[in-house]
Amino acid sequence: MSLGVKRGTVSLVPYQPEWEQLYEQEKSVLSVLFGSTALDIQHIGSTSVAGLAAKPLLDMAIRVASLPIGSAIVEQLRAHNYGERVNRLGPGQLVYVKGPEERETHILHIIPDDNPDWHHKLQFRDYLRTHPEAAKAYEFLKQELSRAYGNQRSTYTHLKGLFIQQVLLRIAE
Repeated sequence: MSLGVKRGTVSLVPYQPEWEQLYEQEKSVLSVLFGSTALDIQHIGSTSVAGLAAKPLLDMAIRVASLPIGSAIVEQLRAHNYGERVNRLGPGQLVYVKGPEERETHILHIIPDDNPDWHHKLQFRDYLRTHPEAAKAYEFLKQELSRAYGNQRSTYTHLKGLFIQQVLLRIAE
């Protein structure tokens, strides 16, 4: 199965083991593009949790010391088919998406070191990896939301975000 989803839509597919290999390939490219600006690169989101159904769209996060990133990196991202997207997560990070609107394949979050969202993304991923019952509950919720809001990705994202917040609160206890 290949990657790709039309912007603004939600279509879940069963977990694909090759997602990890595709992430590693893209990580290699991004490591070269970012050089020492990248403090860390991680596979996040549902495609990073074995067995979890997901949109066939790889989510990745790059931790940087601070924003903005240099114009040379932005030019290289554009040359590799990444375009900046409106960031609904606030001004504390950048979001780039790879691929045309009809077939986006990767989402890249560029997050400065002082933004707690970096740790939240990793904590949520790691919690799902180590708590199969939570992963199944999250998958069920995403399936229900995709049926109800398949063409309303912002609503889908907001509603699944409530689950993510509950998990993060549980982790913080």
